[in-house]
Amino acid sequence: APILSGRQACAEVPHLTYGHTALSYYHLNKREEAQNSFELGYPMVKKRISLLTTVSQFITYRLLIDNQEEAVQVYQENQKIASELEGDLSTLHFYLASAGLKHEKQEDCLAQATTLAQKFDERNQNTYYQDILAKMQ
Repeated sequence: APILSGRQACAEVPHLTYGHTALSYYHLNKREEAQNSFELGYPMVKKRISLLTTVSQFITYRLLIDNQEEAVQVYQENQKIASELEGDLSTLHFYLASAGLKHEKQEDCLAQATTLAQKFDERNQNTYYQDILAKMQ
């Protein structure tokens, strides 16, 4: 892939891509590439309200590599922007990812994730997000 290898550049795609690649590389057992995606991508999306879903992917990645401390740090650095949104899908993703963290606001994250999961599942007439949440507990 030209963009991932650095042979081509793009102003927006990396912001949206590095969260996906960190998770994909992790699941492919390409841990060095996954870490590189995190290191390159997270500074691009940190505290950017329009990229909260990607921030959520980085929280998930930090949890997958069993780095609870840094996952909590990513949560804390972005919690303010998440609280400013009015329950859109990126907010749901943020609180779903954060519900698995062990920190002082864990119960708040779980409550937000539960409320938003119910809202989206009701709208979509399914239990998709509530099922994801149930698997996490």
